[in-house]
Amino acid sequence: MLAGLADAPRWALYSVAATILFTAFMIYRYPYRERVLHYRNLPGPPSSHFLFGDFPKVQSHPTGRVMQAWFDEYGPTVRAKLLLGDNLIVTSDTTAMAFIMQHADHFIKPPAQTRMITRLLGHGLLNVNFDTHRRQRRVLNPAFHPDAIRDMVPHMFTKAYELRDKLMEACADPEYYDPETAAPRPEDVVPGARKVNMNKYLINTTFDVIGLAGFDYEFGCLRTGNHIVTTFRNAMSELQRLTLFGVLQQMIPALDVIPSKRNKLADQARIGTSGVGRECIARKRREMEAMHQDDLNKGTFVGKDLLSLMLKANMAKDLLPRDRLDDTEMAYQVSTFILAGSETTSNSLTWTLYRLAMNPDVQQRLREELDTLASDEPSLEQLNTLPYLENVIHESLRLDPPVPESMRMVTQDVMLPLHTPVKGRDGTMIDSVPMKKGDMIITGYMQVNHNKEIWGADADRFNPDRFDRPGIPARKAPGTWGNITSFNGGNRNCIGYRFALAEIKAILFVLLRHFQFEMLPSSPTITAKNFIIMLPWVVGEENVGSQMPLMVRPIVE
Repeated sequence: MLAGLADAPRWALYSVAATILFTAFMIYRYPYRERVLHYRNLPGPPSSHFLFGDFPKVQSHPTGRVMQAWFDEYGPTVRAKLLLGDNLIVTSDTTAMAFIMQHADHFIKPPAQTRMITRLLGHGLLNVNFDTHRRQRRVLNPAFHPDAIRDMVPHMFTKAYELRDKLMEACADPEYYDPETAAPRPEDVVPGARKVNMNKYLINTTFDVIGLAGFDYEFGCLRTGNHIVTTFRNAMSELQRLTLFGVLQQMIPALDVIPSKRNKLADQARIGTSGVGRECIARKRREMEAMHQDDLNKGTFVGKDLLSLMLKANMAKDLLPRDRLDDTEMAYQVSTFILAGSETTSNSLTWTLYRLAMNPDVQQRLREELDTLASDEPSLEQLNTLPYLENVIHESLRLDPPVPESMRMVTQDVMLPLHTPVKGRDGTMIDSVPMKKGDMIITGYMQVNHNKEIWGADADRFNPDRFDRPGIPARKAPGTWGNITSFNGGNRNCIGYRFALAEIKAILFVLLRHFQFEMLPSSPTITAKNFIIMLPWVVGEENVGSQMPLMVRPIVE
């Protein structure tokens, strides 16, 4: 045996030695970590995997299912395992989540997540912290004022009607087939309707909306496609894939320098979107300086798009030089809003159409309400007078939050308060959890939104009428809008939530007045998987990627 080892290649000997050392390290590390863990009394499931912890189990099931099973068994605050035996807290406790939202500087994105987002988007609002976040937010806030959003609604309708025209073309073409999705089964070939991947069409629409309303820039995704957007979407798809290299890259920052496919796509996406940002910034600045020269103040009209309003706020005379954003920071905001203004909103619209296809009576009732407005392009104020539209969107965002959970790292020792005590491993009741600097915690937005104590016994069912019930919601939940956590809360809440709600209303208004959305006769199983954003997948067609196939039927007047 020793002679055989002597003849083995040197790399093989190194591999054997490394494996032995790593195994010995893990055998020592597991019990040591357990002994020194300051919240070891917290209940939780046994680790699913010696090396990868509970991560594979969570990812292999529909979004939220594993975490909900933990909460059902142990209570709304548990401990679980990360990679290499690292511990973390997982909670859907409303008091704990409110505490985290109110103390954003104490709970920040983990380094691995920050590195990934920075590579894709640069140092934009989504992934900066502390004073840098406050400085960026101060400049960006005026662009998202309700009055500013109201002025952007016409752009939303422009793109919503382009989407209508594209869907009409698809439905009129007897040979229509999207090569990016699975071919229609025989039973899905239906007279007067077409199988359409609505997820794809809605992503193209929301990209175009954020381009036009956000930066006065025409991406043209609905008409001809756009190579920058294609690169960005390819990067998102690659980052959302669960790969061994991706897992290792989270653990080993040095792997960031390797020119892997995911790294190259992320770099290309950042360069492309920030390049659009620089181009738009230069053009807008020239226009503003030509119109107003040195006479720029809060009352000066500069344009109605997000970028014009951001530049105006950034150039205001009452803003201290140290608080201004440089052109690189401004360009990174463009990259950030391309992601935040397209992927999440298209996802919300996709799941809303799915819920309406599953509930045709709700769809018809909503259509009848929309038809009460005489205008083909109602104002935001008119859209806001439609109570059932509000309820449907509220219910869809409650059931299907685009970002169903959030991971945070603690920056200083804290005591995490709980609304609902949990029974410790020693039988005592725990009403607060000690956390030390560097600890990780996942907050389950979806589980709060599905909490039966807040939303009633039918909390897992789509029912827009629940908001008209007395006593619903039964108690306060943390969050910026509607007593749900879908837009986060505190000073890290979604800055563009009003923009998203207006866009969803405008697009639904156009689509539901011109089309009926139905489930496929072949009844494929649609499931949700969380890869940063909660994406729809068809069981058995995972090779195609994320999709939401629906039957789209034009409404004949």
